[in-house]
Amino acid sequence: MVPALRYDDHGQLSRLGYWSIGNFILYVAIPALVVLGIFRQPLSHFGLKLRGWHQNWWVYVAFYLLLLPAVVLASQWQSFQSKYPFYHIYHGEVPGPRFYVWELLYAVQFVSLEFFFRGYMIQAGRKRLGPYVIFVMTVPYCMIHFGKPIQETLGAIVAGILLGFMALKTRSIWLGAALHIAVAWTMDALAVWQR
Repeated sequence: MVPALRYDDHGQLSRLGYWSIGNFILYVAIPALVVLGIFRQPLSHFGLKLRGWHQNWWVYVAFYLLLLPAVVLASQWQSFQSKYPFYHIYHGEVPGPRFYVWELLYAVQFVSLEFFFRGYMIQAGRKRLGPYVIFVMTVPYCMIHFGKPIQETLGAIVAGILLGFMALKTRSIWLGAALHIAVAWTMDALAVWQR
């Protein structure tokens, strides 16, 4: 057996893996069944379109570059270091294969969130609420950040509005998901490095 796979991670990968899969079921599978079975519309109308998904890539790169100094600063705070990464790496420990498996599952979780909040909620409410659907979506999006550092919870309001606006404009979640993943992976890498 490969030595890096032999260590006991006390069930971290299993717990976090179930959490990620649970998010996928709740935030993607169930809403997708509603879209396909009840609304009888293609999932591409709810943010999963592939045509033209990359047209505003520079906006998301700008968002990332604007967020990067805040992420670097936050990674030095104890409140963030105690929270991230979710897959705990102990002081002096080198991240092994299980950590990287977790990071891929973490990415799936962000695609799930983006589909539900910026795809399903935005597109389902767009005709009835117009641009105000962004603020309706932002409330529960902010609430899922309760229990995290307060700066992140407040930042979720700004992120929800900006990503909601872009999803409403582009009708695609893909670059929003990529931005979310990039910020999360940057935070995890910095938090591990700070230790």
